[in-house]
Amino acid sequence: MKKVFSFGLLIAAMVLVTFSSCKPANTVKNVTGVKLSETTKSIVVGGEFVLTATVSPTDATNKEVTWASDKADIATVDNNGKVKGLAIGEATITVTTKDGEKKATCKVIVDAEAEKATLFGNVYYLEDEIPNAYPYVIKLITPADAFVEGKIKSAGTFHIFTILSTKPANETDVPASGKYTAKGGSEPMTLMIDPKRSYVYNFTAQGKMDGKIKPITSGNFYVADKKFAFYGATSEGKIGIAYNGDCKVVNGGPWIREPKTQETKNETFTTGNITSYGDDNGKLPSQNLYLTSKENGKVLVADFFVAKDATTFTPGVYNVTSTKAIGTIRKSPGGKVAGLGAMSSIFAILDGELVKTIYFFDRGQAVVTDKNIDFTITSHFGSTLNIKYTGSMDFKKSGTPPKPYNL
Repeated sequence: MKKVFSFGLLIAAMVLVTFSSCKPANTVKNVTGVKLSETTKSIVVGGEFVLTATVSPTDATNKEVTWASDKADIATVDNNGKVKGLAIGEATITVTTKDGEKKATCKVIVDAEAEKATLFGNVYYLEDEIPNAYPYVIKLITPADAFVEGKIKSAGTFHIFTILSTKPANETDVPASGKYTAKGGSEPMTLMIDPKRSYVYNFTAQGKMDGKIKPITSGNFYVADKKFAFYGATSEGKIGIAYNGDCKVVNGGPWIREPKTQETKNETFTTGNITSYGDDNGKLPSQNLYLTSKENGKVLVADFFVAKDATTFTPGVYNVTSTKAIGTIRKSPGGKVAGLGAMSSIFAILDGELVKTIYFFDRGQAVVTDKNIDFTITSHFGSTLNIKYTGSMDFKKSGTPPKPYNL
């Protein structure tokens, strides 16, 4: 009886094993791809939208995904695919499957709700104007139809911005894309809040200034592909403007007309005029004597400073400095678009009546006697200027600057 029972149990166990081995195993379905609900999306700063990821196949075992933005300062994305625009520019949102690391992307273009502006003239790169910085000047006009085809058509507002970019590869490159924050200092990606560099003012239909200048006090300036925008404030209120379109970058730096190759110039000027412009209504510690000479297609301009009560050109050694002290020559601040008559301490070579080359006085001295002046000058880019002036040493007083030459 016991043997029959044991044999029965053995048969039952074998049946169970047989049935168990025939039961289908758990099948893993791998991910083969992923798609997003949008491949390109435009939003405004502060705007949001949700991306939906569709994993293939629909019955894949592991449909988990991760999200990432390549420019989180422009647009962010959370674990649920919600995208938020933070700043003007472009960002790429990428979704990645945990199984197989399959990817899909969406290009997010972040713009802003702002008054449309137009670009006034060129964008100027001010090479070498600020030490160890790369400034650009951008001028925008609102409303956009106030300035059409190079002409002012109606009253509007000028917005002048000076931004500090990273170093451009070429002088005609547009400033680096990104956000420029209004602040002091000379760090890259700065919007200068110097009231002489970043400001706003209204103008009439005739192009005349209407009211006072309002300095930029806070905000951000944005540069993107064919796009400039500013969101911030002046001393009198908030501003939001944007320009979309092409731009031309021109080197407008103060030294652009001086050769960077070091040269030696030996020149003599036998005629000229010396004019006293006094002490600028008591603002100067000295009397300003302005020497100008033009001969044989060349121009010499030099700013000297003598005692306020001097009636003759005081002999002596005059050093090039920026102090405007008695017994000095003014160090040249360079020149961009002003005429030569508005420049200080330069030697220029003309092409007809137009300036071809300018050498700006940077350091050195001039020895003045009652008969002549001998200049030994080093220019901004290191050229040597040996210049002798043998013209009249008498000066007359005048309040009218000399007529400038065209640049």
